[in-house]
Amino acid sequence: MYKVSVVTPLHNVELNVFEKAYQSMLSQTIGFDNIQWIVIAHNCEPHYLPALQEMLGKHDNVIVRGLDNDVHTPSSPRNYGMQFATAPYLGFLDADDSYTAHCLEEAYNNIRETKSDVLIFRRESELEDPSLVPLTELVGWNQLESRIIVERDNWDEEKMFLGVGWGIVTSKVFDREFLARNNITFDEDVPFAESTLFSVQSIGMAQRICYLPQMIGYHYFINSRSLVQSAKKSGDTLVSYAKGYVKLFSDMENYGIQSPHLFWVIMGYLANFMLASADELTLDNRLKIKEYLAPFISRAMDT
Repeated sequence: MYKVSVVTPLHNVELNVFEKAYQSMLSQTIGFDNIQWIVIAHNCEPHYLPALQEMLGKHDNVIVRGLDNDVHTPSSPRNYGMQFATAPYLGFLDADDSYTAHCLEEAYNNIRETKSDVLIFRRESELEDPSLVPLTELVGWNQLESRIIVERDNWDEEKMFLGVGWGIVTSKVFDREFLARNNITFDEDVPFAESTLFSVQSIGMAQRICYLPQMIGYHYFINSRSLVQSAKKSGDTLVSYAKGYVKLFSDMENYGIQSPHLFWVIMGYLANFMLASADELTLDNRLKIKEYLAPFISRAMDT
């Protein structure tokens, strides 16, 4: 039986870049044979799937599948990959990123020992180009402590939801049965914020969360093609983001996540996109965005 399943969506990532992710999996101190790795080639050019199968086919613990559809975010391949997962714990590794060598071993040991639903560790970032905007990670917890357990009776929003980096799913490991029991998957109708929504739902339903404030387990490669770095969007795209925010903010309210700081950080991304895309936004686009978000802004202003 595998100890951890890892799902990796891949969309036309250069294979020499993906090689770093592959090598990081081979180097895991937990032992590569103890990992079930599920790689989903999503909407890739035709040569990718056979190339991946040739690269990874010698490993019995690796599943390579292709998925072609009209969803243009990682939600769909992540959901598809989760269907193949059999290990008790589940992680997500993007195809252009990598794990540090000790990551999955420490994550597995700590989530199992603490019987947590979610385990969260830190990441380091590498910029493809110095002109790109870094996604700074903010850590509110005492970094002199190696492990912190958060339960419902010691909930601390100011530390748990500091900055926007907390919503990234790749620096987390989840109890797979917990996700299945609560029907937590990636919402394919929520573009851009789907990872944050998944985090809101999993943390909102979790009874126990384990934080590792000292552990850097993930190497995050920030490239110019990412959604965050490509600030200019079409008007229809920004309307779809605002519609997705309705689901995100509604779930935050439902789970009692009432952090004004977090709300305005998330809104800040949409505001930045709107400023960069001012010439793309029609009056109808602007009115639609206002219609979706005005009620939440009003409530945030009252807190």
